[in-house]
Amino acid sequence: MDDKALKELRARVCLKAGLSSVTSWECRFLSEEISKSTKKMISATTLKRFFGLVAVKYKLSKYTLSILEEYAD
Repeated sequence: MDDKALKELRARVCLKAGLSSVTSWECRFLSEEISKSTKKMISATTLKRFFGLVAVKYKLSKYTLSILEEYAD
């Protein structure tokens, strides 16, 4: 997924969650919301990577991105 698509997905996830910006604390909340909505788990740490709150050593998995897409739709 290119940077433009990631930025768009971040915006869609925030919109769905009703967040204007994301902090570390909100990643915990968002992890729970995604789990309730999709019945699939994404950790708060993975969400911190997705939103650029912590360093990323590798690309996010296709599985993670598909869960985020499912949640945002």
